[in-house]
Amino acid sequence: MKVLGLDIGFGHTKCYSEGIKFKFPTQLAYPPDDPNMEVEKVNVGGREYVVGRDTKYASSYRIEIPTVIELVQHAPVFLKYVLDKFGKFDVIVTGLPPNAKSHVSNLAANLKSVTDAEIMIIPQGIGILYDVASTTDIGDDAVIIDIGYNTVDCIAVEKSDDVWKKKRGITLENFGIMKAVEIMREMLPEKYGLLKNWSTLVKRIVSVHKIFSRKFASIHIKQI
Repeated sequence: MKVLGLDIGFGHTKCYSEGIKFKFPTQLAYPPDDPNMEVEKVNVGGREYVVGRDTKYASSYRIEIPTVIELVQHAPVFLKYVLDKFGKFDVIVTGLPPNAKSHVSNLAANLKSVTDAEIMIIPQGIGILYDVASTTDIGDDAVIIDIGYNTVDCIAVEKSDDVWKKKRGITLENFGIMKAVEIMREMLPEKYGLLKNWSTLVKRIVSVHKIFSRKFASIHIKQI
């Protein structure tokens, strides 16, 4: 059975399967009216889109994705982009923020419009739980904090009879990496003018995030 893990975030879309590790910017644009411009295109429902890094060449035709509503609407385009690159899958596992449960049926239907695969949709952050719990003893309860570009997802879980169960989940909107960038810009002295540049600061924070990825830390609540 060929399974694809698909994480469509506001910053990047990440894909994982056997022998596949791939990510690209979660950005969309309509193709520019320039026959000499060679960009990767995806056709969904008879309409062509530019996806990922090539959207920088079609910035005036950019499609904004500010909320989960637009993310769900355009999810088939991102999935089709992945399918065009890597072929068919039997199962596709993806997720939505805890506060977007009402969009699950729409996301499933939209994704099914471009694939015959079985669609599984779980709360974003649950993958972190299974990844960490498979290698580390974290006890019988935990809080998962998933920091994204635009949002922070928090899920409280508890283990009962060796089965993890969700107890509560919330999403903090406009509170991810971009919020950290905004706060840091305000705190930086003027002499660090280059770092106050928005894109430069984002790159610095993302670089730090990569360095510390997959490093787990325990924090005693009493110390906070």
